[in-house]
Amino acid sequence: MGLMLSPETLRRYPFFAGLAGTTLEEMAIAGEEMMIRQGECLFREGDVADALYLILDGEAEIRVPLSYDGRGDVTVSERGSGEIIGWSALVEPFCYQMSAYAASNCRVAKLPGVRLRDLMKADPQVGYALSSRLLRIVGDRLQDMRVRFASLVEEVVVGP
Repeated sequence: MGLMLSPETLRRYPFFAGLAGTTLEEMAIAGEEMMIRQGECLFREGDVADALYLILDGEAEIRVPLSYDGRGDVTVSERGSGEIIGWSALVEPFCYQMSAYAASNCRVAKLPGVRLRDLMKADPQVGYALSSRLLRIVGDRLQDMRVRFASLVEEVVVGP
């Protein structure tokens, strides 16, 4: 079990900025602050997406497998303080699309997806604000994948 999460902690980060105090309090009560050691896995591709993570301090790597027989993976992006990972916890089918590992010792806020979705449904303004921010994150991740894919293709076609 992690540490209690403060609404003031959430308020400082862009994903939660401008949300009503009561909403932030409910999110903080549902969430927890955790330490993740360098190299530790936060979640794996294909796992049930039960939580959204806000990186409070440190850096995480978003990875995809090179093959499905466990022969390694490739980092497609790195995310640092103030960034969200695990967006799949808010989007059906609620299954992580990639894996995340701590690239350094990290302090994260872990927020249960079910509770966040309930808050988004209960208050359309919260739902709209978080959905809009979530779409921006998904777009950024698609761009990361495109850039990484292009560099991998270039390595294969042109060579290192």
